[in-house]
Amino acid sequence: MEQEMWNKALPFVSKACKTATDNNDAHSLTHALLLSGDIVLNLDDHSSAVQYYQQAQTLTYKHGFKKLEQKAWTRLANAWNPVNQAEYQLCASRAFELQNSANLKGDYYDDDEII
Repeated sequence: MEQEMWNKALPFVSKACKTATDNNDAHSLTHALLLSGDIVLNLDDHSSAVQYYQQAQTLTYKHGFKKLEQKAWTRLANAWNPVNQAEYQLCASRAFELQNSANLKGDYYDDDEII
């Protein structure tokens, strides 16, 4: 039942990705890619999740979305965890570095954000 719900959600999020791409809205596209990765990860498709999260991470870096970049690295680490420990360690380390850097600079991380 839960898997069916995730499968139903995917086309809507794919449409959000397309709309954000068509409108050249990198911030919304990043959110949609993270959500796409979350969905396929819940469907145990680690390979697709990694691809979505990598796309999101690339966008966050390119556009300077530091809070989202840290989230992308964290989710990427989670996707790699059961399949590739070396990649998991690399991504988790990068997520930690970004979080630590933000804390040292006094940047505020809002834990109540949806994504």
